[in-house]
Amino acid sequence: MDPSLFSVVTPILLMALFGVPHGGLDAALIKMTIAPNRQVFTFGIYIAIALLCIMVWYALPTVAMVLFLALSCWHFGKSDIVDQNLSHPLLHILARGGIWTLFLPLIHWSTTEPIFAQLRTDTELIKIGLSGILPLWALGFCALIYVALATRTVKSLAVPVLALALVPLLPPLWSLGLYFCLWHARRHTQQTVAQLSDKANARRLSYGITAITLGIALMVFTIMPAEISLDTAMVRIFFVGIFALTVPHMILIDYYLPRTYSLGTHL
Repeated sequence: MDPSLFSVVTPILLMALFGVPHGGLDAALIKMTIAPNRQVFTFGIYIAIALLCIMVWYALPTVAMVLFLALSCWHFGKSDIVDQNLSHPLLHILARGGIWTLFLPLIHWSTTEPIFAQLRTDTELIKIGLSGILPLWALGFCALIYVALATRTVKSLAVPVLALALVPLLPPLWSLGLYFCLWHARRHTQQTVAQLSDKANARRLSYGITAITLGIALMVFTIMPAEISLDTAMVRIFFVGIFALTVPHMILIDYYLPRTYSLGTHL
C-alpha cells in the first residue's frame, strides 16, 4: 500500500468530510443575520474574495503560504479561547495557534517539507522564516505558563500542553486533522448554531454548502493532469481551497458581522 494513502490522503479526506462543514455555517449566518436585500451582495463578495485567494496562491504561492500560516495561527488561537475569560488573551492566541502553524511543521519537517513543495512554495524560505520565529514563539509559550501559574489559572493550559505533547507523537496531518475536526470545527459549530434561531435550517444549509464545495473539489480533481500523483492533487486542492475559504470566513465572522450586526465573535 502506498504510504501516502495513510499519511496524506486519509487525513485530508477526514478533514474535508468532518472539518469543512463548520465553514459552511457562514451561509446560514449570512442568510439569518443579514438583511435580505444585502444577502446576494454579501455572498458575491464572499465568493469573490475566495477566488482572489486562489489566484494569489497560484501567482505567489510562497507569499500565500506565509499569509495562510499567519491567519491560521490567529484563527486557531482565537477559537481556542473564545469562550474563556483569560488574562493576556493575545499571548494565548499566538501561543496556541503557533502549535499548529509553527511547531508542528518544524518538528515534522522531513514530512511537511514535501507538502510545502507540492504546494509550489519555496521550502527553504519557509523553513528559514519558521525557524526564525520559533524562539520567539517558545518564549511566548513559556510566558504563558508563567502567567497561568502566577494567576492560578493552570487549567487553561490543559489543551495547549496536551496538543504540544501529542504533536511530536503523531503524523503531522493526523494531529492537525484530529485538532481541526474534533476540537476546532466541533466547538465552532456548537458556538455558531447556539447564536442562530433556526438551528435545524442552519445545519441543513451547512451540509448543502459543504456538498457543493466538495463537489467543486471533485470536479477540479477530475481535470487535473494525469501525471500529478494522488497525494499531490489532494494536498493542492485541500490546502489551496482551505486558504480560499479561510480568508472570507475570518472577514465575515471576525470583522463584518460583529461590527455591523452586533453578533458575538465565535471563531
